[in-house]
Amino acid sequence: MNKAKQFFQKEYLDNKQTPALMLLNGKEYVIPRAYLNQTSDLKLAQDNFIDDFFDAQQQDLSLYEENKIEPKEIVWTDGKTKYTFFVPFALKDKNLSNSEIVSMVFKKAERKYRKAARYAQHIQQAYPDSKKTYGVSTADVKSLRKQYHVYLWNKTKDKTKYGALLVGDFARKGIKVGAKAVKIGTEKIVELTPEKFKKIAKRYALVTLVGGASLAGSTHALRSAFSLPKQDLMEQVLPLSDEQFSELETNLEKLSSDQNLKEVLKEKKQIVSHNKQVFLDNINELKAVLCFMENFADSTFLDGKGVPTIGYGCTYFIDENGKGDRDISPVKLNMTMTMEEANVQKDRYLMYRVLPQIMRDVKVPLSGEEMIASCSFAYVVGPGNFKSSEYLSALNRGVKGAKLGRYLLGYAKDQGVVKRNLFANYILTKKLKPVDFLDLRTEGCYTLEMDDCCFMSDGCVKRDKNGLGRFKDDRFEENLAKAKLNRYSPKIGPCLLVHEVLSEDVVNIVKKHAQTKNASLLQLLAEKIGCER
Repeated sequence: MNKAKQFFQKEYLDNKQTPALMLLNGKEYVIPRAYLNQTSDLKLAQDNFIDDFFDAQQQDLSLYEENKIEPKEIVWTDGKTKYTFFVPFALKDKNLSNSEIVSMVFKKAERKYRKAARYAQHIQQAYPDSKKTYGVSTADVKSLRKQYHVYLWNKTKDKTKYGALLVGDFARKGIKVGAKAVKIGTEKIVELTPEKFKKIAKRYALVTLVGGASLAGSTHALRSAFSLPKQDLMEQVLPLSDEQFSELETNLEKLSSDQNLKEVLKEKKQIVSHNKQVFLDNINELKAVLCFMENFADSTFLDGKGVPTIGYGCTYFIDENGKGDRDISPVKLNMTMTMEEANVQKDRYLMYRVLPQIMRDVKVPLSGEEMIASCSFAYVVGPGNFKSSEYLSALNRGVKGAKLGRYLLGYAKDQGVVKRNLFANYILTKKLKPVDFLDLRTEGCYTLEMDDCCFMSDGCVKRDKNGLGRFKDDRFEENLAKAKLNRYSPKIGPCLLVHEVLSEDVVNIVKKHAQTKNASLLQLLAEKIGCER
């Protein structure tokens, strides 16, 4: 039995449960407990696992679409199960047989599965009291790797003199550092003198943070500026705050004279400044939209995944300095919360969790509608899923309007997310404005059925050849009427109107901002039938 299978099997055995197994291409895999924690439906858990196991296929589809190339499908059977794959984009011009391509697809997925198990085991050993479970998506692996490297950094930062760099990052570039290495477990952190660090930085453009000691929690790496396309440079270079960005820019000016890199930095900084301002200009509108989707609970309830939740979907508390997570400060059963306290937590989540995602991951300047829709999407799917989403990829390619809205259907396996994203799509396509949400019913989106939202086939979202679904454009008035109906939440109670669960200041600001903008389709409809607000 391989180590990955052993680890995921142990998750079940430690909880006195029978492991959920799945046969893929004749090989038996243990489905991580994370997927059974999300749902008690084994079939749905298997589907979610398959989606994550082969999520590289979605990335390949995006590359085909971006390059306007029709992807080639391969139908494959292992004798029991029939698979349909797309030829990986990197292999499109290779003269390979179907069996060779399928073998490569499985090998890539298998490597990711093993990495997820390895890093999950590292995290478990580092934090033995944690009860978290982890999936096997690309985003999961990146998140696990980052958590482990933060742990290593915090454990070794008092021993490093200048910068902590992973030995593996140098090995991949063929660089021989010749510096003392501190080994912990299977990972190494090397200690560099300032002289050695500057010598390397002059040869290889530094596109992550410089001067590691002042930025604990980051793992730094050197990458060649000349081997990365411009968009990758822009993605790598961005820290989370203006102060850190200025520090990076100053250090780069000292260590590198490459004009192209400076231009990239300047362009990125302009985009970040623009998006930060658009976020702040629309933060009250975003609160109104999220109150429609989240509702307010003054006492703890268990969400769909069994996680204690309170306020506006709050599962952990964030302090005034932005510190807090589900391990440090979780919401617990039998807690209570006032509306004022819930608004404080929502504000902190937006400022300390959502805004950094937008600043870090979005590479293009956003309009107000794009900002609200994107933040709503990031709020519900979480940082890892947002970063790896097809929606973010399309946004960064410059896709706009209804076409961009189609990518909001990427999380169609969660019906609640689809219903929320329908209304995010109404914002993108300017059918609704944030002020319109004030008179809708909290949780009003959940009154809709899937058939009201998008085109379906055999109980699933209908996809085109590019894997995209489509919202129903002709159901706007009917869906709006349903979102206004009286609703009773089995977990929270009667659903109030959105303006009744927001502070008076927020409501007034949203209304004031709306007076300076053009009327939305909802307002025009209201005028038409004689019930203008």
